[in-house]
Amino acid sequence: MEDRVRRRAILLIGMIVLFSHIGDGVIPGLGVDRVEAQTEDYHRFLEENYADSLIENSTYPAWVSYQLWLRDLARKFFYETMKWQQPDGRIYSSLNIWRMDDETELFLAWTPYYLLTGDEAIYTAVKKILLVYYARNKTRFDHGYFKDPFPDTEHTMEALILLANLAYVKPGDTEVVTLLRDLVEHCGNFAPGCEPWYNPVTRHMRSLGPGTRGIDANCPYGVDWPFNMQFAKLAFAYYNATKDANYLNWAQDYLDGWINSMDRNLLQNGAPMMPWEVDPVTGAFGTCSGKWYDNKWQWGWGWDNGSFEGIRDSRGAFLDCYRLTGQRVYVEKMKRMVNFCFDQSSNDAPAIYLQNGVWTNDNRCYDAAKIITALSLQDRQPDPSYESRLLDWYRFIDYPTIEQQLWYFRRYNDAGAILSVLKTAVKQVSKNLVQIDSMTAVPPDPDNFPDIEGIEGLTMTAFGGLLFDRGEMPWTEVLYFRQDNSLGLEPGVAGMVMASDDTVRVVSLFNTNSSSRVVKLQADFLPKMIQSVRVNQGAPEPVNALLASVTLPAEQLIQVTLRLGGGDATPPLPAKNLRLVQATETSLAMAWDTPDPAEDGDTAAGYVIKRNQTELARQNGLQFVDSGLSESTSYTYEVMSLDFSGNVSETGVSASFTTLADAAPPLLESAALVDSTHLSLVFNEPVKLASVATLSQYAIVPTVSILRAELLQDKKSVLLHTAAHRDGVDYTLTVTGIQDSSKAMNAMAAAQFNYSFTLPIQAREITPTTYRVKQVAEDDSVYIDRSYTLQAIPAGLSGQSRIVTANNDKYATEAAFLTFRVSKHVHVYVAYDRDVTTPPFWLQSWTRTDWLVETSDSPFICYKKYFPPGVVTLGGNEGVGSNSMYLVFMTPAEDASPPAPPTGLWAAPWAGQ
Repeated sequence: MEDRVRRRAILLIGMIVLFSHIGDGVIPGLGVDRVEAQTEDYHRFLEENYADSLIENSTYPAWVSYQLWLRDLARKFFYETMKWQQPDGRIYSSLNIWRMDDETELFLAWTPYYLLTGDEAIYTAVKKILLVYYARNKTRFDHGYFKDPFPDTEHTMEALILLANLAYVKPGDTEVVTLLRDLVEHCGNFAPGCEPWYNPVTRHMRSLGPGTRGIDANCPYGVDWPFNMQFAKLAFAYYNATKDANYLNWAQDYLDGWINSMDRNLLQNGAPMMPWEVDPVTGAFGTCSGKWYDNKWQWGWGWDNGSFEGIRDSRGAFLDCYRLTGQRVYVEKMKRMVNFCFDQSSNDAPAIYLQNGVWTNDNRCYDAAKIITALSLQDRQPDPSYESRLLDWYRFIDYPTIEQQLWYFRRYNDAGAILSVLKTAVKQVSKNLVQIDSMTAVPPDPDNFPDIEGIEGLTMTAFGGLLFDRGEMPWTEVLYFRQDNSLGLEPGVAGMVMASDDTVRVVSLFNTNSSSRVVKLQADFLPKMIQSVRVNQGAPEPVNALLASVTLPAEQLIQVTLRLGGGDATPPLPAKNLRLVQATETSLAMAWDTPDPAEDGDTAAGYVIKRNQTELARQNGLQFVDSGLSESTSYTYEVMSLDFSGNVSETGVSASFTTLADAAPPLLESAALVDSTHLSLVFNEPVKLASVATLSQYAIVPTVSILRAELLQDKKSVLLHTAAHRDGVDYTLTVTGIQDSSKAMNAMAAAQFNYSFTLPIQAREITPTTYRVKQVAEDDSVYIDRSYTLQAIPAGLSGQSRIVTANNDKYATEAAFLTFRVSKHVHVYVAYDRDVTTPPFWLQSWTRTDWLVETSDSPFICYKKYFPPGVVTLGGNEGVGSNSMYLVFMTPAEDASPPAPPTGLWAAPWAGQ
């Protein structure tokens, strides 16, 4: 209480001091309007976060106070959101397939904050929600995508585009990178055994909503559209993480197909625009709509209505390809399209709608500003004509977008423009924080869960680029690292990208801490060699590395100029003495020595490592570990030198190394019955099909015939098809001679597993007679009269028996509504609608558990009761406000009946001794 009173007093004194300096209605150092500062929300934020700093640090540059305020508000918002995440990452216990992406989209803007701060809790929260999406759909997925034709490309891509974001910010996370490959491998026809999605002749995707095992070629699902360029962004992210050139080559070929369609559209229709429907078989435009500018599949996503709003994903795909390959065609074709839009306009704003044959402009189209300004700021080649159009547009528009304000700041160093971006961002995130802070329950519709808006204020200032939230390569003119090389700016340190081109980066830095801090700077997301660093007006200091270290004094504004490699055309000499340090079955560790100085005196500032002519990495160090290799296999490596100007040695030092042979036999890790006729075995490594299929390798005692052995897709799991096991019998399985899939074909010695079989509980004489007994399985139907499915089941109920009820019986009130007979001791679980606070009277004596059954309709809480062999009677649903009929599950139980009292008791007469 005393602390809160003290803070309120300080706030009041601070406000008096600050308002005494207000001439233009703005609080110095923060730029908060005086009227706004007197509102309840701003009072609370100023009091809780900035009361002291407003008084003590009012001399900070306005952008510094804004950026640190925004960073703190964003952190609070993220951590408030994480409070609503369940342990596995989900916010909503149950969502149908059409809404799962709405939950994932809440995390789209989180990875830029992670890249700025290095806050691992942020990364983990985003990763968890993606893994939840995968887990929810695991029974539907095959190689990371849907097994069957399913019109859900949009929802799946909206949900999982974040895999690309995570792979960019942490390419060493193999779990994320593997999932990313599973999602994108279909696009280049890399998924084994799956229908080809890509037509290499027309260079277009074969379907809008493809399924892994088949493709619906009918309109509207059999068309390609710009939305599918998200797959190219996924492929670029996978290439960046793995350097697998197959994915880069496919994505580039796919974009070339779109360029070809744009060129054909210019010839056929006079418009060098991206058509909205392309037949992937013939290449014809307007497959469903009959018009190149209309999109029949998604209303409002064609040039006829939606224009730039729907072409958002081409921006990231084309510009990422330009950044990765350096080929200007991907910038030039997009600029040609933009220039055409300006040419069709009757004023200085671009025309973005084609309505009734007439092109019209609409200044409210924010995605147009993103594309147009990004093409300007990321293009390293001067284009005065294009820049002139952007300036005229900026001056013409009544309310420039934040993207236009970033452009104006970068081109004309207008501090007011970037302050406007920060001020807008603070307002937006403050509003979002109030919304989530006042939330008392998760809203039923995930679209109504508070989302963060305004994180662009951090990316545009600290990184110098637009928000990268939909799988784009992070747009970072600089990246920040701490003294220990960990990611991010330390708390209390603000950064602002002031200028950027091919040869220089200029960054303003301010350290609000009371002691100095060390910041390490990287030029660009794809690191460029830094030749020198200059602080303020001091002399340049040589760096010749990928990171430049700068010491920030306390409470001072400094300007850092990074001079990049340029002008030097002399390549370095190759590295020397490439040698093997250590080999394992799946990895090779190698080292090399620095090269001699080249003719210009330069030695190596970094190295390019290649395996079998494919680039693996670029680094400064003299050692490298290549992992994920095949055993007993020879690989050829080449290490090339890289100087501070970016020149690569003409040749490299080469050597071939071989991984160790696999000499260990496989181990049987587990054996478990799936049902009475199937036994699942899991080995610790892939095993050989021929040895698995040999039935003499297996024996079950007491004898059960083994009919067939099936090696499953992961090559480590074997499913034994057997004759029926007997109820209540203990068995011993012996497995011997199974060989691994290594070149040595190591064979295992005999291994034994003991197990028993319990027949699933059978319920007979069920009333109502339409009800039936089934084994519990995820994705199975919940009711006999609805299409809802089981989504998540407690482990204790998985594989057990259940009685399938009818949802139409939810209004039943009979005391004896459902009856059935069991021949064993059982625990009966009634899963009742969780949203009902008071269950029926007959159920109130049961034990309420913490087991939750999740369906595609509603979550259910489980109530438990023991029953001996005989008739089980359950009452009607009758819960007031219940939306769903209860579900019934059964598990085996020990005999809990008390023993009967003894009979025939007698006593002999006492003999008196």
